[in-house]
Order: sequence, then structure tokens, then C-alpha cells
Amino acid sequence: MSSKYIIEGSQIIPAGTSAAISQTSHLLVVDQLDKLYFHIAFTSPASGSFTLLVQNGKQDTPYALSISGGLNISNETDVEIRLDEVPFTQCTLVWNPTAGTGTMTATATGKALGS
Repeated sequence: MSSKYIIEGSQIIPAGTSAAISQTSHLLVVDQLDKLYFHIAFTSPASGSFTLLVQNGKQDTPYALSISGGLNISNETDVEIRLDEVPFTQCTLVWNPTAGTGTMTATATGKALGS
């Protein structure tokens, strides 16, 4: 019997974290995932940018994943980041604000495809 690897709604930036200062999420090990989804909720509108730092194995140096269109937001309260491919083994999500107050929560969900 086979099984699929799944991350079910893991809070990588806990509820109540300040959205007014830079934040770095918990490390996610994603080496068995095919798809990855982040939901970031702000308690009040925020502006800034997200960076997804990725690595290929423990010996690799983290680097910013290049995402088409970038991850800049302006005056948003809910943000979704969807990756249809996960060609790296671990990652962290970094928030760099330019405006806004309040708090934020970031949740990650991922799954492996196939059997």
C-alpha cells in the first residue's frame, strides 16, 4: 500500500505575529512534495514583499526562488502563493513590509501527487 506525503495547514508564521516588521517563517521540509500553497492573512491592509528562500539539501546555501511576476503586494489583507512544482528540498517564507500595521498569520499546505 502506498501513501502520499501531505502538509495539512501548518502555521509557519504564528497568528498574532507583527506585520509591521520583517518576519521569517519556520523551515519547511518539502522534499517529498509536488505542490505547495501558502495563505497569508493580515488583520489590516499591508504592503510589502515576500521572498521564498529555498535550498537543495542541507549542504546548499539558501537562495531566493525566482517567481514570475514577483511577490510584491499593495494594501492586501489576504495573499495566496501557489507553486505547481517544488524542485527544492526545504524553504522559508520571508516578509518585508513597506506599510501597514496589525498582525499576520502564514499557513502552508502541500501534497505529493501520484500513488
